[in-house]
Amino acid sequence: MIFVSVGTSKYPFVRLVETVDRVAPDLDERVFVQGGATLDAYTPENVEYTDFVSREDYERLVSEARVFVTHAGTGSIITALKAGTPPLLVPREGDRGEHTDDQQLETAAGWEERAGLSVARSTDELERFLREDSVATPDLDEDGETGAERLQDTIAEILATKADATGGDLTVVCPSPPGGHLTQLLQLSDVLDEYDTRYLTWDERITGSIEGAEPVTGYHLEEFPDPDMLRDLVVSEFEIARSLLSDPPDVVISTGGGSFVISAVYLAKALGADVIHIESLTRFDSASTTGKILAPIADRLFVQHPAVRGEYGVRAEYEGTLF
Repeated sequence: MIFVSVGTSKYPFVRLVETVDRVAPDLDERVFVQGGATLDAYTPENVEYTDFVSREDYERLVSEARVFVTHAGTGSIITALKAGTPPLLVPREGDRGEHTDDQQLETAAGWEERAGLSVARSTDELERFLREDSVATPDLDEDGETGAERLQDTIAEILATKADATGGDLTVVCPSPPGGHLTQLLQLSDVLDEYDTRYLTWDERITGSIEGAEPVTGYHLEEFPDPDMLRDLVVSEFEIARSLLSDPPDVVISTGGGSFVISAVYLAKALGADVIHIESLTRFDSASTTGKILAPIADRLFVQHPAVRGEYGVRAEYEGTLF
């Protein structure tokens, strides 16, 4: 089976789904598409499809797939590599209205260089990969697992020290949009499960089964000043404040994710929480806007690629990656 996913973005990715749909009749294989918002703009004719699937079904489909065709989202990449399924990355492009920027081009290039992942930067390349069945098997760094353990051990030590200082009880809050940022935080679940941890996030269809998930209203700041967006922003800020004020965290952990996360982290800091910010795995060479805004209040600041340390200066620590 070929499993295709466009992720959880609100932006249609017609270029990807339309190409797969056109090529599918020539492939002697089942093709299943998780089309998300793309289905509002394009209806496939030659493949099985749905808009979204639960997190469990998503992981199962990736594991069962022979090839996983996906946008260059970090959550999708991590899921594929953990399952041992070769991914074919098709990065979204901001100029095409597929994303807010071209960050996925940097992400795809970084994984292509680091792990030999296949990247299709055009529909012609995507079609060629599918017809020629030439998707590469990942070539992971032998030190990857050690690096992940090192960073997780460091976070565990930080939390254990904080727990000792608070008498053994510790409340941890992880604000994150669904998708790649949340997937990165969940790599810490073995550590976080030892404490009272909750994940402030949205889209219960995807995140509802996560232990500790606390649903809040999501919004997209780039839609400003749309009235619906402004309403959702106000509701979201109220829900964040209610959650943090009713049960103030001792520690807040972030991997980025925009204004929603920034708001939650700054309020948690004002309430006395220690801030741990881990720059996103997608950032191979540059710092994110969220990271730059959170850096001044972060008690500990980690990057997942050494080249990014220069963006933050001596405060930034590199202890490996979350995956």
